[in-house]
Parts: sequence; structure tokens; C-alpha cells
Amino acid sequence: MTTTVLISFDALRYDHLFRNRDKKQVTPFLDKMASKGVKFSNHLSTGSGTSTSFPGIHASALPLDYGYAGVNENHTTLAEILSENGIQTIGVTAQTSCSRVYNYHRGFDTFEDWVTPANDGGNSGGTGTYLKSRLASVIESLPVISPIASELKLQFDGLRDIYDTPPCPYPQADEVTETTLSLIDEHADDDSDLFLWVHYMEPHAPYYPPEKYIEGFHTGDFDIGRIRRTVRKARRARPEIIDGSMVEAVSEAEVEALRDFYAASACYVDAEAERLFDGLCERGILDDSLLFFTADHGEELFDRGTLGHRTKMYEDLVHVPLIVCDSSGQYCQQSVHNTVTSHVDLAPTIVDHFDISAPNKWRGISLVDLLDGERDTLERDYVFSELCHTSGLGGEINLDNVVASVRSDRWKYIQNRQLGREELYNIRTDPGEQSNQIDDCTYIAEKMRGRLQRRLSDVTETSQTVEVSEEVQEQLRELGYTE
Repeated sequence: MTTTVLISFDALRYDHLFRNRDKKQVTPFLDKMASKGVKFSNHLSTGSGTSTSFPGIHASALPLDYGYAGVNENHTTLAEILSENGIQTIGVTAQTSCSRVYNYHRGFDTFEDWVTPANDGGNSGGTGTYLKSRLASVIESLPVISPIASELKLQFDGLRDIYDTPPCPYPQADEVTETTLSLIDEHADDDSDLFLWVHYMEPHAPYYPPEKYIEGFHTGDFDIGRIRRTVRKARRARPEIIDGSMVEAVSEAEVEALRDFYAASACYVDAEAERLFDGLCERGILDDSLLFFTADHGEELFDRGTLGHRTKMYEDLVHVPLIVCDSSGQYCQQSVHNTVTSHVDLAPTIVDHFDISAPNKWRGISLVDLLDGERDTLERDYVFSELCHTSGLGGEINLDNVVASVRSDRWKYIQNRQLGREELYNIRTDPGEQSNQIDDCTYIAEKMRGRLQRRLSDVTETSQTVEVSEEVQEQLRELGYTE
């Protein structure tokens, strides 16, 4: 049995791999796998959020190709192609916005997303806890009409006897690991090749890492409840057009605490990924395998005044890990590739590994020639990341609202039509994107601008909506996608 495993993490920044926070390694397992496998150091997401990322991962499509509020009839998914060619497909996702609600179950023989007709939004605390959480959501979303109202909100947050910290609004990593291994035990066919996709929700906010991980990264007096309220406070201050003003709503201590809890969540999910890896090894699933580790997108931790992953295209949001590990003996065992790659390349690589032809409509390029050492670079030397919504998960394709980037291994061009802004950065010398070169490097700017204009000229403005239940809407509110 040949197995390909794709493990994705929600909102994991590239710069948290190979990193210590307070002298503690954040992702020791992923760091170890990167040292043993192939690391792609310039891998880019197709967008800065889940809804713009997964059409690239699962359908090798850019967000504006067919819309991105889920996959639709115009997308051809990786699981569909594999299933049609006799590959067994198992999918597990803890994220509602890449669940069956948005058609990501298509092509999977076995699929678990914790979405049911009676979905309680992942809330296992019962009706009373749900109602208290909902009441808190309503109160916290009210406009601040006076300093007294603002103080009442803060006091309400602190009344533990009225407002208990609700259970985590998504399946946590330990449950995802256990569920995946159970599904493997129940459904994996020894006589069939297998594709397994597992999507962990961590380190996405709200942050609910176990206590031992909090203690490893946070020395202050914040707990999960206080961090959750800090996240909500920042979200209440979020303007319709993201401009970086959210940071004004939080203190420096709160920012540092949020960063601590993010690191703790990343460390927690890293440990669970290792436990999943060990469990698959024990079952012989990885004896002849190709493993991919990536993140759908990154996360801004007030780097530019904003918390989360909103309508921006900076590196902390779109530069994500990609690690490939091979036990089949077909590919290079250890290397680093600096050529720029994209989420649209993942599906073509996986079908190529299974010796299956990719659909013509897929945009990506197989990375197999890079993995086996046949090539050092790709024919394409730049990639796109894009979106056109101001809030939520996307729907109408409106080019007036485009926020997009063109990224090569050296240059990054950003066009933000929502703010009427253009930016150009030399990523090699300015990886933090602090010095805008748009007026100084006019030749490069014009070249990159032209690439984006040609890309957008192919886009047809359409509208795509997905009807969801009130329970799903509530979970999306808890995760910060909707108001």
C-alpha cells in the first residue's frame, strides 16, 4: 500500500518553525521532520484566510478563478481525481470553513468534520453553556455608546458566575488525532493505495492549549478565559476596512500574552501531529509514504496593528511552511528548495506521485521534479495570492475590492484596492516588509503590476453564496470570520 498524507494546520506562521520563544522550541516535531525531509522555504498560500487557501490546496485553483466560499461545480478536487482512479480517500477536518458545509467532502470515501444536522458548533457543554456563550456574544458585539457601557462590558466579562469560559468552539488537536487513528483502524484497506488529509484547527484563535503548554510559554497571569476576552475585545475594534487600528484596543501586556498563547497552541498541535505520525507508523501506514506538512495561511499577531488573518497579503499571513518527507525511497531525503511555490502545486504533486494525470484546469505545477532532484527551479518564477472580500469568507467576486500580491523569490508586490495602496518589497533584504520600494524600483514595480493586471483580466465577476445554519453561523462568529 502506497500512502500520501497531507497534514495541514490552521493559521500556523512560517516564522514559528525553527524558533524559540522564551528559550523554548515552538515546533520541535516539525523542525525535526524538516531536517529529515525536503523544506520549501518560499511556499505561499493562495490567500490570507482559510476560504482563499483551500481552493488552492484541494482544487489547484486561485480564489478568484471560480469563487472561494467553498468549492463549487467549477472546481475539480484532488480527492475526486484520486477516488476516480481507485485511491482510497480519508479526510478529517476540525475547521468548519473547510468542511462539508462548503463542499470539501467531495471525493472522500470517509470524511469526518464534526458537522451534523444537529451541529452544536463543536460545543459540548450543553444548552446552558451555549446560551451563556451566545448572550456574551450579543453583549460583546454591541456598539460602545459611552464609557459606562464600555466599563459594563468589561465588568460583565469578569463575572465568572454568570459568564463561564465556554468550551473550545472547535474539535481540539487531541480529538482530531484520536479520530483520525480510529478512522484508519476502521476504514483503511491494506489492498488499496491511500490518501489521508488531516486538518488541525490549532493554532487558530480562540486559543485553548492545555495548561502544560501555557506554562511553557506564558509567565503572566492570563488564563484561557482572559485571553478569549482579549481576542474578543480586539475583534470588537476591527474596522470594516482593515487598516491596523485594532492594536489601539489592547495593551502591550495583552499583545505579549496573545503571542504567548499562540506559541503554546502551536507547540500543542505540533505534539499532536507527532502523536498522529507515531500512530500511523505503528499501524504500518507510513512504510511506503509521502508526507506533506503545511498551513492553510499564517496569522498576524499585531505585527501591523491587527490580530487574525484579514484582508492583507503580508508574509506573516501568506508565507507558510511546506515540508515533504519520503519513506518510499523515490525522492531526495534531505534538501532545501528556495524556489517559490504555491498551494496550487500541492494537488498536481500528489496526483503525479500516484502517476495520475492532472486536470488541464488545475493551475499548479508538480513538484516531483524538485523532490527527485531532476530540477532546481520551476518554469514559473512567481505566484499569486488574492482575495476580494472585506469580511466573512467571501462570496461576490468584486474586483474593486481586490487585495492581491505577486511574489517571486526576491520581490513582493501588493495591490490593495480597498485602501488604494501599492507596495513593493525586496524580500531577500527586507523579509519583514518594512521598506516600501514602490517609488524607488519603478521598473520592478511596473513588471509586477503588469503580471497582476494580466491575472485579473482573466477574472469574471460572479457571485457565490453558501447557506449555513444558525449553529454554523455561531461557530464562525466564535472563530472571528463573521460579526
